[in-house]
Amino acid sequence: MLSSGQASSDVRLLDLVHAVALTGDQDAIQQLTDIQIEDAEDALSLITKSRNRLLKILIKSAQKYVVIPTVMLEGVRCSSSEIVYRGAFADIFRGTYKNMDVAIKSPRIFQSTTNEEFDATKKQFIREVGLWKALDHRHVLPLLGASADALKNRPMCMVMPWMRQGTIRDRVHTGQRQGGIADVHHIESVSEWIAAGLEYIHSKGIVHGDLHGGNILIDDDYMMRITDLGMSVIAEATPHNYASIHGGGNQHFTAPELFSPEDFGMSEARPTYATDVYAFACLCVEMSC
Repeated sequence: MLSSGQASSDVRLLDLVHAVALTGDQDAIQQLTDIQIEDAEDALSLITKSRNRLLKILIKSAQKYVVIPTVMLEGVRCSSSEIVYRGAFADIFRGTYKNMDVAIKSPRIFQSTTNEEFDATKKQFIREVGLWKALDHRHVLPLLGASADALKNRPMCMVMPWMRQGTIRDRVHTGQRQGGIADVHHIESVSEWIAAGLEYIHSKGIVHGDLHGGNILIDDDYMMRITDLGMSVIAEATPHNYASIHGGGNQHFTAPELFSPEDFGMSEARPTYATDVYAFACLCVEMSC
């Protein structure tokens, strides 16, 4: 194991990781493969820190230069101008992309929106896209990309696969059992799938920030998919940097320290891994009702 007295080795390893991540330098790749087996755990830790640092830099740069850090999709079409779902800050429409049914999420913009508010919304959009596009897991809904022309007068759109089975909350509240969760899988299995998705999100240095039954979608295989990174933050980010616009979220799933941070020794109401776990526990209760 690398000791604390080997700071220079840590720096060298981190430099190698950066070289591989940023340039794909073949010499750096070879040097990484030559790392002794006993150093692997420390190497993995540094690689994780490096990846999270690069993600922060990517999002900060994208917001500064107003560049969307993902592929822009062409040919996304909105099927109807009717809003399928209204969120706290955005609306969801149904559409198609390459013969695939998709959900189109667009931040809500009004005629009265000022230039400053529009710029803030655009930066928020870029941040959410950057975080979401970095995720790839069986129990996280994938972000296909962004579109500038899917909706009229709405130049900022995120495109995801359409989940026709709805949400966990839909199933719980409407009591739909035909082909539903209660008939196909036990609640324990569903909880494990959601926990696996949340663990993966945390492993990427991201706090979801708004976990509840309305943000757990069901795919055609009746597998759970965590969605909506609109309230997420980078866990290690400096306060007020890289963070989402808070104040939304489901209050019934909000940890007490987010209501009264001073009572818990916190300087601000900032979502953490722990507050995500609290929300997950509330979600388990919701599913069992």
